[in-house]
Amino acid sequence: MKSKSLLILSLLFFSIIACHEKYLIHSYIAEEGVVREAQIKTSYYMDGYRISDKPEEILLASGQGTIMITEQILSDQAQGTLSAEIFKIEPEINYRIAVSLPEKVSRDSLNINGRSLCQLIGRFNLPDSLKMYYCHQGYILIDSVKATQFFAILSGKYFNSKNDSLEFSGQFWIKKK
Repeated sequence: MKSKSLLILSLLFFSIIACHEKYLIHSYIAEEGVVREAQIKTSYYMDGYRISDKPEEILLASGQGTIMITEQILSDQAQGTLSAEIFKIEPEINYRIAVSLPEKVSRDSLNINGRSLCQLIGRFNLPDSLKMYYCHQGYILIDSVKATQFFAILSGKYFNSKNDSLEFSGQFWIKKK
């Protein structure tokens, strides 16, 4: 009886660990061959929106569908660190990723080629045209859909007009805004 209880407790423990590991939240950005873990700033979705036809001017437009937005932050090592006597400032780059989803979000795996883009916020030395990256290869896996949130795994390769590339992979809890 004691060994049976121990076995059940062990199975329960490993089930909890496995479930916890499945839903860990991480985000990675690869730029110029260097992979770094990003800090997730926000992740949400909105019904009744789509990516606009001119995202360089306005990112979203009203329309049929659902739009998912996730923002990550990395320190901009190219800009260096600014130091003062009391504090230190590390310039940041925000990566805003938008993904067009079907109007009704359900558990699914979707190709995001041509349905996603990344907008850089920061790097003020670049023209706006080079801060917009379009997805040429990638997917989103939607899981654990609830009334106001879902879990998503995103992976994609994005390119700007100069053919510079960014690669993202991450796991997110996406909440309705």
